[in-house]
Amino acid sequence: MKRSILSSARNGLAAACALIASAGVAHAQSACYTDSLFPDERFVIDAETQGVLVSSWYDLAALLFGGKQTAYSVHGKYVYAYQEEGDPWVVHMAAATGTIDVGTRYFGKNVNPGAVHTQTGARLGLTVHIVEGTGGEALFLPVTLDCRSTETSVLPSEWSCESYNAWGDYFGVSTLTRVPYQADDERCNLFEVVPPTMPTVSMSQGGHHKSRAFRQ
Repeated sequence: MKRSILSSARNGLAAACALIASAGVAHAQSACYTDSLFPDERFVIDAETQGVLVSSWYDLAALLFGGKQTAYSVHGKYVYAYQEEGDPWVVHMAAATGTIDVGTRYFGKNVNPGAVHTQTGARLGLTVHIVEGTGGEALFLPVTLDCRSTETSVLPSEWSCESYNAWGDYFGVSTLTRVPYQADDERCNLFEVVPPTMPTVSMSQGGHHKSRAFRQ
């Protein structure tokens, strides 16, 4: 009898742990993005819910009427990779971190008549933490992106981004497009620990392989 009770308790605990684990997984979402200006680059990011961005009383109204502002933490990787015919891949990868803020529509009547109507959509702030060099000279430096989307999604199909690097180069507006089948994109899945030894700067500055982490 005791064994039966202990077995039931153990099974119940295991089921509860599985439920908690699955609930945690449901809060994390990931996606890989290509860039319209830099086809050799990929941004693979994972977004996890952090919390609301409005006061507690307003958030209660938002829950009732359908409007909400939510913050998500972002962790992932930046990949710059290319391959010449017959040669192995040249891969540079770095960690990337940031924040996504999403505002959804407020469908109900304003609880506060004087409240200002806010826009909906998503904002992404992303930093690529890359510092690589050779012979005492920096070849790659960090990159910062500021992105917007009218989609009320944490990982929309497209972002419109402006970016610059630590060299001070500004790249204007580019479009990040979500890869529909990440497993089919080689660059999305590449991982690099030891930097390549072959010279990439001259090719990237003067050829058709370009990275925003290089000085322009």
